[in-house]
Amino acid sequence: MKFDEIRAQWDEDCVFDIYDIANEIARVPKLHSKYLDYLMVYRAKVKKLEQNLAVAKRDLTDHYMGRSDKPSPVRIIKQEASTYIAADAAYQEVEEKLEFAKQCVSWLEQVVDRIKFRSNDLRIALDWQKFTGGPA
Repeated sequence: MKFDEIRAQWDEDCVFDIYDIANEIARVPKLHSKYLDYLMVYRAKVKKLEQNLAVAKRDLTDHYMGRSDKPSPVRIIKQEASTYIAADAAYQEVEEKLEFAKQCVSWLEQVVDRIKFRSNDLRIALDWQKFTGGPA
């Protein structure tokens, strides 16, 4: 599932019905499971992208050091390899995808943490309703 779709779902799921707190409390485990599953998928993506980045770095090092099947016409010394690798478009693309996946993981961790405290938020809303004499 694309991250934008997950964010759109969270925009709907984060709102709770103050007049149906019992149902909202029952939804907490389902929401927790749903977003924890998304979090695990994105953590796996991060791991895969880290592996891809390591492979790309190795391949590009071999390329620029002249150890590959198609060596670079530019021969460099070992100390310059990281500069050339960081400037390579293929390496930057994988690195960009990795950074985005890490941001997705961070956001999903915050969502899961927010869901953990949802029961507390609902209890506070219920207590407030009792205090103000509203629907209980």
